[in-house]
Amino acid sequence: MAIEGHRMWIWGGILLVLGYLATGSFMVYDAWSAGLTGSEVWRGVPFLTLTLLFLIGLMVFSVTTRHLGGALQHNRHERKRLQAKLRERELGVSSQAEAVLLQHLPRDMSDAVLVHDESGVIVYANPQAHRLFDYEPGALEQRPLAQLIPPWRNDEVAESTDVERVVTDQRTQRLTRRGRLVMVSLSASPLKDPAGQGIARICVIRDISQQQAADDQARLIQSAIQHSDQPMAVVDAFSERNVLFWNQAMVNALPPGDAYETKGTLTQLLRDLDVSGRYEPLREAEQGRDILIGTDRVWLAQLTPLSQGRNAPSELLLSCVDITELHRQHQQVAASEQQLAQNWKHSSQPMCLSDHRGRLLQQNPAFGKLFQSPLPDSLAPALANGEWDRIHEQMQAHGAADCRASVQVGPDAYLEVQVQVIALEEHNHQPRWFWNWRDDSKGHQQRNAESWARSVLHSSSEGIATTNAQGFIDFINPAAESMLGCRAADVVGLSSEHLLKPLMAEHQSPIDRALRLGRSLAPLKVSVASDTDTPRTLRIVAGPSHNGNGQLVGGVLHIHDITDMERDASEMTHFARHDGLTGLLNRREFLLRVDETLETVRSGQSENVLAYLDLDKFKPVNDSVGHAAGDELLRQISTLIREQLRKSDLLGRLGGDEFGILFYRCDLDEADRLMAKALKGLHDFRFHWGEQSFQIGASVGLVAIAPDAGSGEELLAMADTACYAAKQAGRNRVQVYAGDMAQSVEQGSLWPQILQRAIEADQFTVDFDHASAGSTNALPGYARMQLRLHRGGELLPLDHLRAEAKRCGLAAELERWQIGYGFEQLRQQPDTGSWLALPVDAEMFSSNQFIDFARAQAERTGIDPGRVVFEFSEPDVMFRLSQLSEAMNRLVKCGFRCGLTQFTFSSGILACLRMLPLQVIELDPRLTRMQGEDQPSQNILVDAAVRLGHLQGYRVIAVVDDHTDLIQWVQDLQVDYLFTVNESGTGQETSPDESRSGHYG
Repeated sequence: MAIEGHRMWIWGGILLVLGYLATGSFMVYDAWSAGLTGSEVWRGVPFLTLTLLFLIGLMVFSVTTRHLGGALQHNRHERKRLQAKLRERELGVSSQAEAVLLQHLPRDMSDAVLVHDESGVIVYANPQAHRLFDYEPGALEQRPLAQLIPPWRNDEVAESTDVERVVTDQRTQRLTRRGRLVMVSLSASPLKDPAGQGIARICVIRDISQQQAADDQARLIQSAIQHSDQPMAVVDAFSERNVLFWNQAMVNALPPGDAYETKGTLTQLLRDLDVSGRYEPLREAEQGRDILIGTDRVWLAQLTPLSQGRNAPSELLLSCVDITELHRQHQQVAASEQQLAQNWKHSSQPMCLSDHRGRLLQQNPAFGKLFQSPLPDSLAPALANGEWDRIHEQMQAHGAADCRASVQVGPDAYLEVQVQVIALEEHNHQPRWFWNWRDDSKGHQQRNAESWARSVLHSSSEGIATTNAQGFIDFINPAAESMLGCRAADVVGLSSEHLLKPLMAEHQSPIDRALRLGRSLAPLKVSVASDTDTPRTLRIVAGPSHNGNGQLVGGVLHIHDITDMERDASEMTHFARHDGLTGLLNRREFLLRVDETLETVRSGQSENVLAYLDLDKFKPVNDSVGHAAGDELLRQISTLIREQLRKSDLLGRLGGDEFGILFYRCDLDEADRLMAKALKGLHDFRFHWGEQSFQIGASVGLVAIAPDAGSGEELLAMADTACYAAKQAGRNRVQVYAGDMAQSVEQGSLWPQILQRAIEADQFTVDFDHASAGSTNALPGYARMQLRLHRGGELLPLDHLRAEAKRCGLAAELERWQIGYGFEQLRQQPDTGSWLALPVDAEMFSSNQFIDFARAQAERTGIDPGRVVFEFSEPDVMFRLSQLSEAMNRLVKCGFRCGLTQFTFSSGILACLRMLPLQVIELDPRLTRMQGEDQPSQNILVDAAVRLGHLQGYRVIAVVDDHTDLIQWVQDLQVDYLFTVNESGTGQETSPDESRSGHYG
């Protein structure tokens, strides 16, 4: 190529010279033609000569330069060829191309390259190979290839030294100079000589340790996803977002009934999991979380990168957590917070928020109404007597405070409040306190009342000891000190066991048992030594004590000295079985004897007869000369009848002027004869009282005690029926029970007909006892409705009528008649604001139907329910406390008022007062009848009861005998109403000939 270039330059120079000569000739010819002389023509020749010489020099320089460049290039190619020949001779490669490959391979590849001969000796290693196996540059060459193979892979040594063996992407391990194992990918190819015989092998080694770790991690992740109970799916991070893999939990989470043969895309998966369209933010994001609301489940879906590419994640993990229950709770909390916000706004309870310095941050409308003046900027000045410092100390120590305080609500105006303070979470790094205020003015009065009550208990003759909820004594009155032989200073603060252990060494403390069981225990009797030789007997009753909210606050121990009661046990037993006026058997004991006789008759041992005797014309004696004369008459009549009977016969007083006679071993004829004899004696008897004389008769009913009789009550009802028939036949005669009276007896003698007729025809006698004002306060009038019924010449009270009505199944009808009649009387009278009291049957009013009936009657008559007071007795309330408490609250909600009669001021009823919505209490008449100079403690007790009633906001009623001193004493106690009774009873009785129904007014 260099010679050919030289020739081209020579021919170019010749043509250039010829061109130059031709040009010069034309120039000379033109000059001659123009008439120039020879000297003028040749004068331009030096210029041409110089020009020619310049061109010849330029041509020579160019040829020389070209020749030298070609020589240099030829030398470089020759040197490379010689180097390739040398390399070829050194490696024994078969071609020049392979040699060129070896020259360029280390420089162009990032992988490690090794060349080894047939004996397994490394003859070439590029720098990458030295770095991979931790060798210095050039240190790998002439080393055996086996040094790079771990010893436990000896099988690879022979394979690796086989230069003919081709390997493609084989994964194996190699050992570095420092003993580090490297996971590599091996590819090998033989190098052959010109004859095609393999004389060496080139190995390309790639470090795949990081890729292997990534693959292992991917397998672990896939296994964890597959076995997870949490729905998961792997999607690619490209535009389509195809689902690559999901676990069984994800399949179970998808809606049933759909066929998922292909996994689809992320959008389709989210759409199947969510029905609300909330998945939209997750469709294009690379990471994030959102709530998916499905048909029956709620999921918290989170999208996170799973594997990272060069610039962006290549795979994403979608995980779902079932938060259905948490979502439901969140909705409930949100609803509660909304309700709380409404309560905050509309609550009548004053509430506010402040910082820790007391500065007001927020308050509800009720808080503003608490202050008569403008709201203060800070609560600290509004709290009197240093209460802010005390609350602040409690908040710093415990994060909460609960105390009573006096708050200034206006100029020189203070209000007693109960304050509850709670520290809330900080908002914007600012502590916040929540304040709940409650008007405690009534509680303050209540505590004063309780303090007064405790002072009363301190002076009570009943022994009382109280403990806290842990059973430690906190109060014992002097009476208990005297009974138990201890001092309050020695036992207060100790366990209740120290109080009773000397008396009950073998028993657990009754107060501890009552607190543990949460109820009152059965009474216990213990004996204690006394100053006399006779020990004293104490009756101990232990029970829990609760506050108005029903929360246990402690225990109460009631101690009664029952020594006298025990001493008189036999006498009390006699009184329990006999009538206190006549000394005869009372009704209960008489019926027991009838039952015993009935059992004897059923065994076939004897024949017996039962008689029922009712005096005639007994009521005129009571009406004309008083009850004292009536009592004396009953005693004389009892003696007279006993004298007319046999010694074996049994006489008892059944009640009022009614007697029962039991004839043993006697038939009807003999009993008829004996009773006729007794009636004749009564007919001849004259009762004298002062200057007046009275003749008394009697009507008698007889019934044979048959074996088929049901009970003594049934036999007595038969005899009562026969006696009533004798009265209807003309009185003063004997009537034997006949079979045609059986139907009346089965229905409870004639009482069903009598009561039904009285209810339907308004045959009851109704009186209205009007109370007088006990104090100077201007109060509305107060009257009590008294319902009675004439029968057999006697005016039967309401209690007797209720007993018979219950036996006949007419109790409900009787109560409805009383309510309807009372409301009708109120409707007929002008509304002066006076109150009408109706004594009600507690058992009936435990049912809601009577409350509904009372409300319906008030609506029918159009009266103000606030004018009606339903009175309940203390024994009934204590027996049915929970039912009557609920019933009273319903009555008060309907607008009626409730009253409590027979109020004894006992500790039991005091503990129950908070549960009863009362407006009226009537002191037990026994409290006012026992006053006097010899009863100072009783006087204090009555005074305390009146004071407590006024503090509770009750109207207090007292019932006293018609005695001037008693009336004046009760009026001095500032009672609100006063009922007086005379020796013949309360109010005025109506004779049988007078109108059956009274009128209110």
